[in-house]
Amino acid sequence: MALFEGRKDARSTLTRNHTSVEAIAGGWQGHPRLTVLCSKRVVVAATSLLLVAISGFAVWRLFLYQSDLDKALAAFGRVYERARPTRSRMTALAYAPFIEARGAGVNGPDAAELERAKTRLFFASIPGDPASDHALGLLYLTQGDYDEAIHLLTSAVSEKPNNPQFHNDLGVAILEKAREDHAASKSGRVTRDDSTREFDDSLKQFRKALDLDARL
Repeated sequence: MALFEGRKDARSTLTRNHTSVEAIAGGWQGHPRLTVLCSKRVVVAATSLLLVAISGFAVWRLFLYQSDLDKALAAFGRVYERARPTRSRMTALAYAPFIEARGAGVNGPDAAELERAKTRLFFASIPGDPASDHALGLLYLTQGDYDEAIHLLTSAVSEKPNNPQFHNDLGVAILEKAREDHAASKSGRVTRDDSTREFDDSLKQFRKALDLDARL
């Protein structure tokens, strides 16, 4: 009998507690100010999380992200990290020294490494993309194909006229072409010497690059 009474009292207590919880919940749900306040807090919290996520993505995209072309150009730059092939500094090879070659193969890059870097650049490039034209222009420039380099770098500059690196590297290509033409004229291999005009054109590109970024 005592056990039965104890169970009855327990069921009664549970029923009262359940009723109290339902009453509290019902009273909260039926209170418009509490409902609105809770909804606003949820919206604020969700908005804050979204802003944090967007900020994190923006930082990654601006400062950490590298496209396939960026990686390919960096790999290409490492091929010439011991010595650059031009007297003037290209932006991708800015810290490589120029060393006058005294014989075939002297100070040259590793042939297999160079071929891998060239292939990677070609596959990463997008036709009509200024950054791709710039990267390929540097490739042709290092290989001594100055006409093709000037063509591609001029295309990059026309698409992005406020990019100082593009102007600098176009200036390098024109200057190397001017040196080649001047040497050919002095040796009698050509009758027309365009080097004076080309020297002037290269100087214009270097000045424009420095106007856009004095740190170059």
